[in-house]
Amino acid sequence: MASVQTTISSTAIISEQTTTVSKQLIAEGWCNGDGDGETARLLDTNAPNVCGERYTADQTSGNSSLQTIHVYGVRWYVLGLFSFFSLAQSLIWNCFGPISQSAKLVFDWTDGTIGMFPNASNIANIICMVPFAYLMDVKGLRVSVLGCCFMMAVGAGLRCITSQPTPATWLIMIAQILNGISGTVALAGPPLVSATWFPSSQRATSTAISSIFSSFGVATSFLAGENKLL
Repeated sequence: MASVQTTISSTAIISEQTTTVSKQLIAEGWCNGDGDGETARLLDTNAPNVCGERYTADQTSGNSSLQTIHVYGVRWYVLGLFSFFSLAQSLIWNCFGPISQSAKLVFDWTDGTIGMFPNASNIANIICMVPFAYLMDVKGLRVSVLGCCFMMAVGAGLRCITSQPTPATWLIMIAQILNGISGTVALAGPPLVSATWFPSSQRATSTAISSIFSSFGVATSFLAGENKLL
């Protein structure tokens, strides 16, 4: 009888330890234990996980065996959307540099005013980088990306309200600040997108693809300005 009770007690202790370890593992990195839509589709929700890799339930024995994660073709669609977001953000950031001569004639700007627009974006980006990195950790990619896309769209809309030099200058400055804030996720998000949606063998490639689109957006702004598209 004592042996049975000891076995039951040992089993309960091991089960409790396993649950505790599992919760600790799920809480690490970008992994979420609440079963949200970003990671639940990739991971086996019946097993504890660490940053996209599934572990067996037997964590107390020290023999954690890795298993293959489940990935879906939609990950490339997600990567494409995020890459387009990065391209649009950098394109808006460098909007007035390529057309500076025309902009100075229309709005009576100086070179300093035109140079201050991307600087305002950069300053806003530096100030807001840490808070938005924390937001990505707490709320996940979906909330962060949608919030930044909304700010970028609002900023782009502010530039279209008027062409009167004085109010347009202030509205464009506000728009550049909003666009700089949206750049926090556009610049810092590629590794998180890769870690969330892609297996380890594809994460370097997916990170490179989404990262290069930010630079491609700057190049596109010069091409568009050269061809009078901006």
